[in-house]
Amino acid sequence: MPRGTRLTPEEIGSARALYREGKIYRYIAKQLVRTDKAIRNRFSPQKTAKSSKKVGRPSKITQRLARRIFRLATVKKYTSKKISEAINHIVKPSTVHKPLNSLRAAKWIKRKPAPTIKPHHKIARAAFAAKVLSKTRMWRRVIFSGEKKFNLDGPDGYQDYWHDVRADTELYAKRVSGGGSVMVSAGMSANGKTDIMFLEGRQDSACYTQTLDNYLAPFIENLRENH
Repeated sequence: MPRGTRLTPEEIGSARALYREGKIYRYIAKQLVRTDKAIRNRFSPQKTAKSSKKVGRPSKITQRLARRIFRLATVKKYTSKKISEAINHIVKPSTVHKPLNSLRAAKWIKRKPAPTIKPHHKIARAAFAAKVLSKTRMWRRVIFSGEKKFNLDGPDGYQDYWHDVRADTELYAKRVSGGGSVMVSAGMSANGKTDIMFLEGRQDSACYTQTLDNYLAPFIENLRENH
């Protein structure tokens, strides 16, 4: 059934005058050629919606406890297990995530290994590549070499943490050397590629020079013979 038109200000004034005289809703509706419901809704008090009753056990995490969990996670970088221990096991480690997930100021992100490459960095790299791309003769005399260290006793750079979105993002420091890690090195050029080198111990200047003599020097001699 379509909805009727609203009462005009003149009809509302006439209805109020008849209502003060003690006339019933049906009489007022008949005089104004309106429905009883339209007049009744105009003068009856508006019903407020009842608030839904909460069911289940009350939450153990109060607002004060939620703020403490947020500080432990974002400032002290505690894990869920450590946070549960710090608050005397009021809630389990699995429950610690609930207030953190509900807060807009907390976000679970990956810690970055280096600052983000900005647009002007990308433009400069693309310009350099376009400049030297056609110099094929030069690239025949170039050797690309690099090292990679794998940390076997830790996350090896895959570090996630609870971040406060109001603060700057964090960067993790790379270990130069230490126990539980292995470093490899290799090189390549237009003439081919070198064997993979497994570097042992701390790579100071003397060790790095020895590595170049044992692995890259023979590769350079082959490069000279072919060019």
